[in-house]
Amino acid sequence: MSKKLSQTEQELHDQIYELEKKIKSLEAELKRSNMARDAYDCMIDLAEKTYNIPVRKKSDAK
Repeated sequence: MSKKLSQTEQELHDQIYELEKKIKSLEAELKRSNMARDAYDCMIDLAEKTYNIPVRKKSDAK
């Protein structure tokens, strides 16, 4: 009985480890995504200032 409990505990520890790895991976992906978004916003701002043209669409609330 204790061996089965030990095996179940080991499986839970393995699942927790895998989930923690996945969380870290997703957090890193989110950070890269946010950095890319910020870089695109900066590029658009620079293009608008440099060339005096509106790049972003204005939302038309109807």
